[in-house]
Amino acid sequence: MSQSAVMGLEARGEAGASEGPMGAGRRRITALALALVVAAAAASLGYELSVHHFLFGNTEYDDGVYLGAAVALVHGLLPYRDFVFVQPPGSTLLLAPTALVGLAAGTRDAMMLARLLTAGVEVANVALVGWLLRRRGAAAVLVGGGFLVAYPASLFTAHTVLLEPYLDLFCLIGVTLALGAEKHFGGWPRLALAGVAFGFAGAVKVWAVAPFLVLVLVVLVARGGGWRKLAALVGGAAVGFAGPVLPFLISAPAAMVRQVLIAQAVRPKTARSGAAERLIGLSGIDRGPFHATMSDAVVAVLLYGALIVLGLVLGRGRRSPLEVFAPLAAVAVAVLLFLPNEWFYHYPAFEGPFLALSLGLAVGAIVRSGRSGALAAGGLALAAIGWFAIGTVHLEGTLGRLPYRDPGPSLEALVPRQACAVANSSSLLLESNRFLASRTSCPFVLDPAGLWLTEQPGHTLAAARRLDSGRWLAVFQRADYLVGIRPGSADRIAWTAGLRRYVARDFCEVRPYLYVRRSYLTRHLAVRDGPLAMGCYLSRFGVRRA
Repeated sequence: MSQSAVMGLEARGEAGASEGPMGAGRRRITALALALVVAAAAASLGYELSVHHFLFGNTEYDDGVYLGAAVALVHGLLPYRDFVFVQPPGSTLLLAPTALVGLAAGTRDAMMLARLLTAGVEVANVALVGWLLRRRGAAAVLVGGGFLVAYPASLFTAHTVLLEPYLDLFCLIGVTLALGAEKHFGGWPRLALAGVAFGFAGAVKVWAVAPFLVLVLVVLVARGGGWRKLAALVGGAAVGFAGPVLPFLISAPAAMVRQVLIAQAVRPKTARSGAAERLIGLSGIDRGPFHATMSDAVVAVLLYGALIVLGLVLGRGRRSPLEVFAPLAAVAVAVLLFLPNEWFYHYPAFEGPFLALSLGLAVGAIVRSGRSGALAAGGLALAAIGWFAIGTVHLEGTLGRLPYRDPGPSLEALVPRQACAVANSSSLLLESNRFLASRTSCPFVLDPAGLWLTEQPGHTLAAARRLDSGRWLAVFQRADYLVGIRPGSADRIAWTAGLRRYVARDFCEVRPYLYVRRSYLTRHLAVRDGPLAMGCYLSRFGVRRA
């Protein structure tokens, strides 16, 4: 019998063994582990949205920008051309169906649905990580999926509409299409679709370039890759990125380049966030039941690295493309996140899935190595349960201390529907169903921080501040209500002495951080709060109401 025939019989014998009772039992246990981590993710995020105004309250600034851009789009306004938007348009397109709800039910309900959608996307991310690890056994799925469930940045970022969960989703879809078979690459059609997924991820946030370049490298050098598959991957990425971006680029090419590329690249030189804060966030111990330090983060990172290296050493046979990709992508994303001058709590959520994949693959390799595999499996399963317990303690402890509130109903009652309201955060107007005014003369300001970013490239900071202040004066002159502002504070509005004088002369503070134009309130004396209007009028002459 020829050697090839013998090898074929052996391969069929191994396949048959894997299909036997033991193989079927392992698959059922792995499926149960996958269901467990997905259920844990859904339960954690469901609990998160059920407390402390997370579902309807004012918990973020960026969520108002992203959903507001989608709401503006379904009303016929184009980002970059009609309003400033400093991110690629992918999130606007993804949230457009949710924004359509705002046409009928109101933007408050649209925000609620968008938050539920984001939580669902994070659950899908956990499911994709577990699915990619399924061939490595239940321990790998428990550790990798459980790590992502309890990873603080991923957990907290998914509480509202932020970009990282959607960015992770399309990157993971791309990895699943390209490397889901684990032992080899998919065919060129699957790699082309993987490229489309990564391209769309780049249209959500350009950070997707980091794991994509790692995948390009792996396809180029790993066995089973090659130039044809590389061309399919890169071509698909070009299509996935150009499809959502080109229509907006054609409508306003100069504005889009200035807002998305130049304004982001040439940010004001504020104090740089330190390495300790970044490393603590990336390590996933920043909101545990203890106060993490730089030393704690270094220890955690060293432990992760030791586990990954041990898995690579003990793994049998040739490294699969997924085993090569995952740790390289985790390192590439971590390096990328050290580059921005600023640092926000949701940035590490981009690292979470790649770190979880790396740890899960390492655990699977250790357990399957046959060297004290049962002991290793038990210990790692306990570690996964312990990590999830830490995440649960973090969740309950952190959420219980957050001072979030829901001003939407009171703002909706105080601000007439026909009035022109301007806010320093679009979230406030979305949650009170006062986002878009009925009259066309009302200025539309989606992102005050984005206005400042687009003003400062090419100017000194002082000159940019003067220009921004002049723009805000023009906006205030056409507004009836100012929502969420604090004259003179270091918020997103470039306050100058002249701008403060204008607000003090023409507006009256009727509630904390809510100002109404004096003439507007006087005109509506018959239909609004009469004593309130009279008190506002008298305050101009220094008379205070009791």
